[in-house]
Amino acid sequence: MVKVKQASPFVVALALALMIVGVASAQALTVLTPTSGAIYYPGDTLIVSGRAAPGASVSIKLYNPNGVLVAFGVVEADPSTGSFSLNLCTLPTPPGPEGKWPYGTYTLEVYSAGETKSVNINLNPRGGTIAVKVVDESGNPVQGATVEVVGTGISALTQADGSATITISPGTYDIKIYKSGYAQVLLEDKSVVAGETLDLGTVTLVSLESKIAQLENRIAQLEEQIAQLQSQLEEQADQISTLTSEIEGLKTQVTMISTLQTVTQNLQSAVQQLTSTTQSLSDTVNSLSGTVSGMQMLSYAGIGAGIIGIILAVVAIAYVAKKVKA
Repeated sequence: MVKVKQASPFVVALALALMIVGVASAQALTVLTPTSGAIYYPGDTLIVSGRAAPGASVSIKLYNPNGVLVAFGVVEADPSTGSFSLNLCTLPTPPGPEGKWPYGTYTLEVYSAGETKSVNINLNPRGGTIAVKVVDESGNPVQGATVEVVGTGISALTQADGSATITISPGTYDIKIYKSGYAQVLLEDKSVVAGETLDLGTVTLVSLESKIAQLENRIAQLEEQIAQLQSQLEEQADQISTLTSEIEGLKTQVTMISTLQTVTQNLQSAVQQLTSTTQSLSDTVNSLSGTVSGMQMLSYAGIGAGIIGIILAVVAIAYVAKKVKA
């Protein structure tokens, strides 16, 4: 018969301790909340929870989108289960203290026993609400119409009363409203403000049949306008033809005026030449007049000398006669 030696209480306690340490060291670090990509808003409390080695120290850090440490905390995992939970911080309204809290993606780092887990979360502005009521041409509510915020993948269906509401982040959006059998309506550049409701009022969806009829009427109106424009163009073409003829007549008159101007210039040149010739003749006449005057003076002088000679002769004869008588 084989006897089994009973282990001492010390050995049993040591074995149990080693088993506990082994189990503790085998417990992997897990972050349960928040989940990656979780969205938070200003005023929300960031609670970090998970599992680590029982009794292990867990340090938690939060970095902003610029990589700056903005929150830090330490918690001890439960000695039995290894679970932990910590209210790390209340998220402030950006930009927050010292401008370190912008909107964007934050990185949460959880460290314990040489192991690190990272989780990304998003701090977004609180959304606003879009409200609308959709009716048909008769004013009856349209149920099941789609109200879509273009480019976001966010949409809602109208209820029995034709109403629909959408909660979305602040921004400016185009909103599309449509339903089979109706013409689509597009509302552009609608601004959503955080904490406020953008009331789009009542939107009327027009049936495709009515829309087609409206388009046909519009086409008929356009055709009539085109016919009127063609008639006006023909009238204007006639006016243009008349104006062209008048312009040609004016061109002929301009040519005649140009010819007359040339003739006038030639006549002016001839007049200037005649004036010059007349001046020359006048100078010649003046010269001849001077010559005649000189000749007249000489003639008068000769006559005067002859008369004086005659007088002297008569006086001499009279004197001689007087002497003879004496």
